[in-house]
Amino acid sequence: MRVQHVIHLGIDSCVLHTWQDRSYTPVSSYAPHSGNPAEMLAFLRQNNSGSIGIIVDVLEEEHSRERIARLGQRDQRALLERKLARVFPRTEFSTATLQGRAADGAEGHDVLFSALTKPDHLRTLVEQLTAAKLPLAGIWSPALLSLPVVDRLRSKTGPHAAAALLVTRDGEGRLRLAFFRNRRLISSRLLRKSLSARPGDLSRLLRQLEESVRYFDPSFIVNATNTVDVWLLGEQDAAAHDITAAGGGHEGFHLHPVSLDSVSAALGIKVCLQPGQADLLFIEILRRHTPAAGYLPAGGRRYFQLEQIRRYAQAACMVLGTAALIAGTWNGLSLLDTRLQTRDVSNSLDTVSAGVHTHSEYQTDDTGLDPLQMREVVSAWQALVAHRTEPRDILALVSHAVEQQPRLQIDAIGWSPLAAVSAVGESALDEDGETPADADADADADADAGDDANMETPVAGRIRITVRGRIEPFDRDYPLAFAEVENFMGNLRADPRVSSVRAREQPLDIRPGSTLTGEISPENKSGEAGFAIDIIMRTGNDQA
Repeated sequence: MRVQHVIHLGIDSCVLHTWQDRSYTPVSSYAPHSGNPAEMLAFLRQNNSGSIGIIVDVLEEEHSRERIARLGQRDQRALLERKLARVFPRTEFSTATLQGRAADGAEGHDVLFSALTKPDHLRTLVEQLTAAKLPLAGIWSPALLSLPVVDRLRSKTGPHAAAALLVTRDGEGRLRLAFFRNRRLISSRLLRKSLSARPGDLSRLLRQLEESVRYFDPSFIVNATNTVDVWLLGEQDAAAHDITAAGGGHEGFHLHPVSLDSVSAALGIKVCLQPGQADLLFIEILRRHTPAAGYLPAGGRRYFQLEQIRRYAQAACMVLGTAALIAGTWNGLSLLDTRLQTRDVSNSLDTVSAGVHTHSEYQTDDTGLDPLQMREVVSAWQALVAHRTEPRDILALVSHAVEQQPRLQIDAIGWSPLAAVSAVGESALDEDGETPADADADADADADAGDDANMETPVAGRIRITVRGRIEPFDRDYPLAFAEVENFMGNLRADPRVSSVRAREQPLDIRPGSTLTGEISPENKSGEAGFAIDIIMRTGNDQA
């Protein structure tokens, strides 16, 4: 757990430490009995980007041990909550720490129940933080943070006793003793300043150690065969005395004076600590070692979890927003690239048009070419190439069908992608200037002729080819003209690339509103039989 701000709540002082330059630095303090925490709360509100933790170092901390049966996770949690409420009924700042299977090999698990029995100042501080909407990551005591220190100290020595006492001294001179057996915290106590042995007073210290062990575990008798390792943090002066002689019959206590700097170095803490600064050691440990349990009530834990979810959601939204911004930027660049390509195509068409106007080959009156028609030719060719088809494929198709019909004369061939047109009716003008009403009429006439049955629904990947021509010589032979057109359409349908063929115009206008041209009015007789045929052809994108 990376705790950014740590509040050390003692008997006479409450100090806020914040993580700066790879260490914790005190930034604000007040007296719990009469002080005002406004400055501390203002600093936390302005720097609420990190987690907040509280270390409570007070006299009113009690511990109780019990053994429970092995249960499932849900039943175990319910059992621990009931037992914790029964052991410490008058405080909400309590916790249960599972310490593993029983040390004596019996069935069950050992549990340490801990509580702060008079948490008045702590409750006030938590309420003030909650009112300021500053969630807590946890509440701990030095006893709950002592196990990493004991493990690291015991690993540096040879054979060690089954029991250990960790003795630390705060800035006011108070002694705190934490008792361990088989790496398990049994209990802890903080001695008042008036009762704590002064540095170097080993005789009084040993008496307090003996009294504390009887208080922690009455069944544990300290003697030469049942020894206790005593780690004195910051008590280097004790090393100058004859510990055995000063023990006065307490040879079971093995005293190990250790400097705070050596402990911090062994734990990877790069902070210089002076004697009496054990509280700073526990604050530094909190950032590097997550305790097994804490005193924060369930409501506070849920509030902190909700706050963490909110921060994660904000971070996720920021990431998604950044991704959307990047995607929008790429989209804008893609649109810009598309516009540049469109401009290049337009410039190409303009170049073709300019070449039509400027080149001497196209400036003669005999050619009959129009620059706008040339632009349309280029656009139609580009649309055809996009469907993986060349104009020679269309010309080869029509040429092969015309070879068997020598009387057919082709006047015009046009094409367009089928996805851009409708199946039957056309909303725009055809190539010959035909209006939508005329197109509908042609469609009705073709439906009567039975040709519409072969037309298909527009499908992307195909093109429509319109062939216009006439029968020559005609000689007013309408049955022969009809036969020529039908044979031409049959030849086209035989090609596997052709999807459907429909006669848009026959050599004879057979719409209901028309007459037999050339039969009623001799002066209006037509000299030729024209026709128009629509061909749906598969392209390279839609192979048969």
